[in-house]
Amino acid sequence: MGQSTPPPQAHIADMKPSTANLAPPRANTQPRRANTQPPTTPSVSHAAASAHGAESDKSRDLAWEALSSIKHGALASEFNPQLFDTVHSLAYAPDDKYSTLYGKMSVGYILAYLRGKDQVAPAQKRSGWAAAPASITLRAFSPDQISNVESHGASFAGVPVMGTTYGKTVFRPAANIQSDLKALASKVKKELRNKDRMSTDAKWNLAAEFLQTFIAIHPYMDGNGRVSRLITDRLLEEMGLPKPKWGNHIYKLDMSVEEAAQQLKRDAAG
Repeated sequence: MGQSTPPPQAHIADMKPSTANLAPPRANTQPRRANTQPPTTPSVSHAAASAHGAESDKSRDLAWEALSSIKHGALASEFNPQLFDTVHSLAYAPDDKYSTLYGKMSVGYILAYLRGKDQVAPAQKRSGWAAAPASITLRAFSPDQISNVESHGASFAGVPVMGTTYGKTVFRPAANIQSDLKALASKVKKELRNKDRMSTDAKWNLAAEFLQTFIAIHPYMDGNGRVSRLITDRLLEEMGLPKPKWGNHIYKLDMSVEEAAQQLKRDAAG
């Protein structure tokens, strides 16, 4: 939704982490073995969480390797928008089915094309408005859910029909993406520096607040969900907490931070 201009970096191979402790992923010269992944890799495949195909697993692994190269205890100093861009550049993979003739004839591809999401460059930011659910779909929202959406800095566009409000979540304005990302990174950095004095509940809340705020900002043309999940995994690991099984639940902005934190805990336990 909205036109965009690709950033100067035009290819993933050109992307280099800009922070001191973030090492670029090691070149993989051996064939990838089926059903094999590093012990620290998030427990549910990226493809299972985002339904974007096998290439997403490979891209996810590259991004996770880069995140894992940040030494434990050093994430606070590396937590910035440049890190987010690096993760997107490594993790993003377009939907596999769009590479086929049948896929290019699908309604999904046509909608992606009209929204400028059929070809997304590394770390490409959106420059227009964006909302969920996608396309012309509307869904019902309760007053509490609308309040939660607005508490994350997003807005709600809807219409009442027979006592029920139907509408969409509208993500934060594109003009504020850079400043919003900087503010989010600054808040998380500050909290991380005091993580040893934080309660367990406060740590879960911090992870949930990052997740919900990042989605509300929705900085990239596509791939915001996978980037937010990968960084949330690394954030939880930094704080000594288990990673959730992402395929278990969809995190929407109609959840409060506290509700999202409780869901993260349940998904990590289950």
